[in-house]
Amino acid sequence: MRDSAASSSKENDLTFTTLNAPVPTSAEVTLLERRFVNTVVNNRLTIKFLRQVKLENFFDQTARKVARQLLEGKPISEALDPTEPMTSDEMRSSAEMINGYATMRSTMTYGQELHQASRQGDLDRVRKLMSTRPSVAGQSLGGSVSEASADYLKQVVKGTDFKQFDDPLTSRFPLETGAIHAIAAGPGGYKTGWSECLGWEISMKGDAVLDCSAELTKIPKFARYAQHVMGADVGLSAYVRGAVDTHKLSEAARIINANANLKMLTGTSNLYDIKDAIRHHHDTYGTRLVIIDFLQLISVPGTRGLYERLEVITGELKELGDELGIAQLWLSQLNKAGRGVDAKGAPVRPTMANAEGSGRIEQLAWSVAVIDTPRDSGVNPGLKETTVYFDKSRYGGTGPVKAYIRGEHYDFWLEGQKPLLDRVPSPLGSTALI
Repeated sequence: MRDSAASSSKENDLTFTTLNAPVPTSAEVTLLERRFVNTVVNNRLTIKFLRQVKLENFFDQTARKVARQLLEGKPISEALDPTEPMTSDEMRSSAEMINGYATMRSTMTYGQELHQASRQGDLDRVRKLMSTRPSVAGQSLGGSVSEASADYLKQVVKGTDFKQFDDPLTSRFPLETGAIHAIAAGPGGYKTGWSECLGWEISMKGDAVLDCSAELTKIPKFARYAQHVMGADVGLSAYVRGAVDTHKLSEAARIINANANLKMLTGTSNLYDIKDAIRHHHDTYGTRLVIIDFLQLISVPGTRGLYERLEVITGELKELGDELGIAQLWLSQLNKAGRGVDAKGAPVRPTMANAEGSGRIEQLAWSVAVIDTPRDSGVNPGLKETTVYFDKSRYGGTGPVKAYIRGEHYDFWLEGQKPLLDRVPSPLGSTALI
């Protein structure tokens, strides 16, 4: 009986067959990658093809190192053997091949691990592998309409992946995994203030948030959050006047430090530094939402012009968001011509078209909110009314929405919501907030 069972197991053993197309050897892949990268070394106009390949997809370490240096605009430290340069068509097809070979390697490794775990009867390992299977173009391999409908129904019943917020927030920005939302405003238009209010609320309700500022250094960024929770007496304007209330500032520091879910990234505008930080914070803290403040300030070594730079920035951030399963909130600056009057003197509201590189942002964002900010909102500490126009929403039209600005706290909230401090309790208890 035992022999029969062994024989049956042997006959039904899993095997791996090769593809119809020949699998390239390591030497062939290395030669392809080095020739591809060497072409960029000798003709920087072909760097656009290099940007189509993830650095981790290079099999050859030397090719990967030189590729990174090219993308970051650094001197080339490794000499590659002279090779015949590729044509544009060869570069395009080679980029696809390098990415494709990387997918094949990861899939084969995954298959081998799954096979081994199955042979060993390690059910926990099998389940873990099945939940982390390789992906192609951001979509999990396999799946079916029935699985998608079941997942969607489950999400509808339970709410979004994030904790429940005030209805106006969830209806305007459903912060699901992979979501991208954009907020646009002119200089001093409270886009940063609104994003900080959203970041504070989301982090206080249990989800890890990373606020990446390409504009501010750490002290101004902290001072803004301090002003959110404690008012103008601890803000930068009070500092300039020498009138900071140190007691309130200490209390603000205690409140902010008590919110372990909020992290801030300052001091860099380099896209690849920001991507590395996002990945690190996701792996370390389980980051669920990333705020990018703001897109036009991010630098990308090797790009020429704002439009090419924004195409790289938005494409790589979207790809990273799909890979990590995070939501993103992109801030975009409108030019000064965004708010004015028409030929008849009637007011003209700003639109996303007033943002440089707006086409790429609108293409990728799930929703786009444009703030029509009153001209004196930045200097008026009192309550001001403004309008938010949702120029795009994949969840259906929403129309203009009234919003309120309170300069004293850098506060921003939509009609139907309460001010930040009234809807989000302090981590130190209600008595800690003014």
